Amino acid sequence: MAFDPLPTPASLQNAILTIERQMGVLEAQLRAKTYNGASADQKLKATVNGAIEVTSIFIDDSLKTDANLAALGPSLVPIANQAMNAAHAQSALDVKTGATAFNLLNICTPTGTYPNFAGFAEAAGSLTAEKPAIDARLAARQFQGQAGDVTAIVNGMLNVVSIAIARLPEHLPVLDTDVADAINRALSAGKPLIDSTIGTVIDTVDTNVITLPAICVYAHGNMQLADRVKVKKQDGTFAPVVNAGTVQTNVGADAQVGDVWSRAPVVLRDRCKVTGSVRSMSTVTRQSATVVTGSVIENGFIQVPNLNLSVTFPGTNQGNKTVAPNGQLTLAPGAYADVIVNAGATLFLSGGTYFMNNLTVEPGAKLSCTSQTTQVTVYVKLGFIFRGSIIEKNSTARPKFFLGCFGTSLIPIEAPYTGTLVAPDAPVKLGTVGAPGHTGAFYVKDLTVDPDNTIVHFPFSGPPSLGTF
Repeated sequence: MAFDPLPTPASLQNAILTIERQMGVLEAQLRAKTYNGASADQKLKATVNGAIEVTSIFIDDSLKTDANLAALGPSLVPIANQAMNAAHAQSALDVKTGATAFNLLNICTPTGTYPNFAGFAEAAGSLTAEKPAIDARLAARQFQGQAGDVTAIVNGMLNVVSIAIARLPEHLPVLDTDVADAINRALSAGKPLIDSTIGTVIDTVDTNVITLPAICVYAHGNMQLADRVKVKKQDGTFAPVVNAGTVQTNVGADAQVGDVWSRAPVVLRDRCKVTGSVRSMSTVTRQSATVVTGSVIENGFIQVPNLNLSVTFPGTNQGNKTVAPNGQLTLAPGAYADVIVNAGATLFLSGGTYFMNNLTVEPGAKLSCTSQTTQVTVYVKLGFIFRGSIIEKNSTARPKFFLGCFGTSLIPIEAPYTGTLVAPDAPVKLGTVGAPGHTGAFYVKDLTVDPDNTIVHFPFSGPPSLGTF
């Protein structure tokens, strides 16, 4: 088959200038169109233009109270996305229609015949086939914007993931503007991703996905595994470590882990061994004598879950509960204030859900669970300190224990922890402990594992639901 000769750059000059003018007109047309979202009671409203920019947020003054503050941000997310989704859908149609006028040798004409250049049809078909994978990569990325005391996160598909409001402003009308501004800042950070992601297509996207049940240790900020740390599965092989954050993933000297998944830069220190592959959306730095049995992927694409855990704490509780040194106390599922289990004491917990403001477990203290038929779930609002043990009351079976902490202060784990620990907003430090080490799964904001620790993965199977892509 004979192919047409490639056009010269000079022959494209006028067409390119025309397209630039037409794109300016199209952009103005998109910004002139607006799309709305609103709650059923009309107390929350969002308006977005066709260029996917928030033009206004409305929050009824009756909702601007300290009591409603924690729920306000999450309530705004579906309202904003309602407007966003309408804008996405119509703007895609408008762009497709507008592109028919971009007469650049039919290259930009939707459903148009491909130019008869050698390899063009094959390249276009390959890129079209990659669209689902590209969409998945975009959706996995997150971008943050902040205005005043409002923080918004959007994903690469330009949908709102979360809105958090730290406190109410002194002048309440400012809150509406800050929410809109925070979302727009996040959108501005995310929009360049589309071009860069398409420009760096990776054919192995299907193998670059991991879900929470397979993950032993997870951070979404900074991960520091100290020297000689081992992260293992129950069969003695090595378990995956994942960092969905952007700070750093540092694997210490002589440490041994399974697959490493990291959006952040990865540092492999002297003689550490990765039994598996290292996948990073940034750089991978290897010090001397490191071993990676699989592939090393830098500046690539990975899909790792985002950590989502939310709960509504009851408005009232049964007050403080303290177990005296070497004493015993049984608590039924329910809500409590500060719970302290002193040295040598035992706190008996049955299957069900507990809510606590703070939980402190001192050296030699035990959390004794009756959990073989119903999991013990503990939600801690503020702080958690652990220096004791977690056991099953009536057998040698492993307790089914889950603890979710919603505070922001450091959580020290200074004795062997047994169960799943989730701390979306807090740094966690796993102190050096003796055999059998820490066992379970750890999903936290920032994770530090002290030297010579062994962590054995016991997957958490829920409830609750912890993560989405």
